[in-house]
Amino acid sequence: MNNIKSTTCIVGYVDEKTGDIYMGGDSERVSWYNSITSNEKKVFVKDKIILGCTGYVTLLQALKYSFTIPERNKEDSNTYVKSVLVKSIKKCLEGDNLAKKEHNIVSFEGTILIGYDKCLYQITGDFGCVSISDNYYSIGCGGDYAKGALFTLRGANLTSKQKITKALEAADKFSVGVSKPFHILRLKSKKEEGKSKGTGE
Repeated sequence: MNNIKSTTCIVGYVDEKTGDIYMGGDSERVSWYNSITSNEKKVFVKDKIILGCTGYVTLLQALKYSFTIPERNKEDSNTYVKSVLVKSIKKCLEGDNLAKKEHNIVSFEGTILIGYDKCLYQITGDFGCVSISDNYYSIGCGGDYAKGALFTLRGANLTSKQKITKALEAADKFSVGVSKPFHILRLKSKKEEGKSKGTGE
């Protein structure tokens, strides 16, 4: 099957107590008029960064398998992500022929959500990077439904994972491009850096 895309919902959530970053995604993919449920997770952890993306499956696979996380030197977190990390992603996608230059603008098809150092960042198709002021965000065709659900869940006595699950359930209910099963990963905060690994918790 060709041109398989992630019509999707990716949800990021920073736990306000621990600083841990959770990210969850659904399993829906579309090839023309065919719906495919994939067992390849749309969210993953590389080193000290957690990522998820929308768009073609080739974008996800390039970020998972070709992209190398650059070293952070003396930059603050915001500068590191918006400059060093984004430039490395751009170089990777250009190398895999997933980013093309038209009218002097290099762009790719899709959106990337990144969690790093207790903050969420959105990278758009023109490689613009925005730091999210809230402790939650979502992208994809079900993203607005998920954000609405998370807004109403502020202050609710639920775990971060439970909030993400409910947000994905809302997206699944109202968007035809979102479906179960859901996969949720956690990136532990920097204070536990020595044992900071992504988990399925």
